[in-house]
Amino acid sequence: MRNKQRLIAAIAVCVLVGVFIAFRLLNGTLTASTIHIVEKSEDPSGEERWIQAYDPNNQEKEQAFRIMVKDRTAWNLLEVGNEYFASYERRSDNDVYKLRKAEPDAVRDSSNGTGPAAINGNVAINSPMTISNTPIPGTNSTLKLRLVEGSYSEDWQPGAYQGTVYEGEFIFEVQDEVGNTIQTTALNQFYNEPLTFTHLFLLSLDDYNGDGLLDFTLGQHGNSNGNEYRIFSVQPDFSIVELPVPGSSLYVSGGTGDKYSIKLEAEEGGILHYSYYSQEEGNYVQKKLGWKDGAFAEMK
Repeated sequence: MRNKQRLIAAIAVCVLVGVFIAFRLLNGTLTASTIHIVEKSEDPSGEERWIQAYDPNNQEKEQAFRIMVKDRTAWNLLEVGNEYFASYERRSDNDVYKLRKAEPDAVRDSSNGTGPAAINGNVAINSPMTISNTPIPGTNSTLKLRLVEGSYSEDWQPGAYQGTVYEGEFIFEVQDEVGNTIQTTALNQFYNEPLTFTHLFLLSLDDYNGDGLLDFTLGQHGNSNGNEYRIFSVQPDFSIVELPVPGSSLYVSGGTGDKYSIKLEAEEGGILHYSYYSQEEGNYVQKKLGWKDGAFAEMK
């Protein structure tokens, strides 16, 4: 009898928990729409950040509302004046919206700027598309990577290029705090083939060769075990130059940071460490580079 009472009590608790969860879900609001960002800000502590935005298909600018953005990387990539297709959530017990996901809104009808694109998938994009938006430490400037000629598409089948696919000609563009262009550098001049990126990302900046200037890696898909990376440097005039490495690029497996801009392990004096997985040897191979005579060279 006592065991039966315990079983009934346990079932009752499970039912109450289920009802509570259902109540929370039913009383929360998840919205997906195009948003136009009119302002972005953060509190002095840097612990909270948000955007002010409105749905241009259903609202006026004066109806802009606040959306909290938990992830600083995502917040940095969102630009005032741009439109994104976003999903955001509000709980019933408060008026605070929280951003779930945002992608550049490239699926808009080219005839009047509203509504879904035609079924054939022809989309008019009337400005460069920014895929990386990285603040430059110690300055009021931002380093952007922008697609200026090429194509945007989506491929959600599992594979190396799953996601939003940006392919074609890119430029590095440095802008000041109000959006004025300071310097541009064509990225494709360093490559012999079109470039492809599948999501927004931040560049990982560091001084790799010990010259006091900020450097970063930029990667392209290699194979299932690793990617090919080149190293670039931000010059005093904000132009971008390539730092030579053995074989023109580094084949790296893993690494910290985004797959398109990993952070290499660096020592003082321009020494770098990285590794790659060797299919032939069946293990990871450790590599070491040193900066000498204006280029990185292999070290033992």
